[in-house]
Amino acid sequence: MPQDAFTLKYIASELGERFVGGKISKINQPTKDTLSLLIYTHLGTIKLTCDFSAKYCRISCGENTPETNPEVAPNFCMLLRKHLQNAEVMAVEQVDLERIIRFDFKCFSEFEIANLSLYLEIMGKYSNAILVKNQTIIGALKVASLETGARRITLSGAKYALPDAQDKAAQNDINAICLALEQAAGYADIDTAKFISEKIAGVAY
Repeated sequence: MPQDAFTLKYIASELGERFVGGKISKINQPTKDTLSLLIYTHLGTIKLTCDFSAKYCRISCGENTPETNPEVAPNFCMLLRKHLQNAEVMAVEQVDLERIIRFDFKCFSEFEIANLSLYLEIMGKYSNAILVKNQTIIGALKVASLETGARRITLSGAKYALPDAQDKAAQNDINAICLALEQAAGYADIDTAKFISEKIAGVAY
């Protein structure tokens, strides 16, 4: 089952119940598209696995099973270890009914206590993990710049911005949803599920 915006709403709620108040004990990046975070919580140590590949993008929890990691950690993994090691999870929330879950952390270092956010974007081929401080990007799993032809910049130092809104009815806009469904009713032979996914934001087909 795809993790669309509706599904992620409930996933974010469940993750919040498990992880708020917990502390990150270990961070790994087994593959270029996968992050693994071990978080010590009131329920014990739980592994949060985030897959940002186009085909299998998802967020899931599981036991601390062994995994094969590269001998030299990738740059983004090192960045997360630098900033988030021993950080406390303050909140877990879905962002604006988007396919995005934000983890808010209180981070401790020798020099300061800082508030950082990790945005986990579960959006098919556009899936990404982005570390942000004061709405400014510190680093991203997948970096995009104007030079690469990207419409949305994820370079370090750039302001974090949400993806462009799609030309679809918002999940909380009842009038727009009713209008879309009325249009579907006007067709005699239509794939209703596909039509809804194309007309209502956050619904996967």
